Amino acid sequence: MAKYSVELFGMSNMLADLRNVEVELDNEVSLRDVVIALREKMPALEGRVIAPGEDTLASHCSFNVNGRFHIEDYDVKVQPGDHILVVTLALGG
Repeated sequence: MAKYSVELFGMSNMLADLRNVEVELDNEVSLRDVVIALREKMPALEGRVIAPGEDTLASHCSFNVNGRFHIEDYDVKVQPGDHILVVTLALGG
């Protein structure tokens, strides 16, 4: 098992009342595994940041991994030490 640190920005930060969440997962896991771990550790994210009943983020949230913004492929592999962020996408009107 390895520790992964996930930084929370915007709505995810407000709901969790944390800036960083540490989750323990196997080595070389996917972003989908990160979502599952976040749901288990921070149930308050369900429905607002994590899509209800799915292992993805809500449509107005996105992952940034090592500077790659707005990753939509939840099968992307991450490694311990990767810089993983959950951000709320800007909405305008």
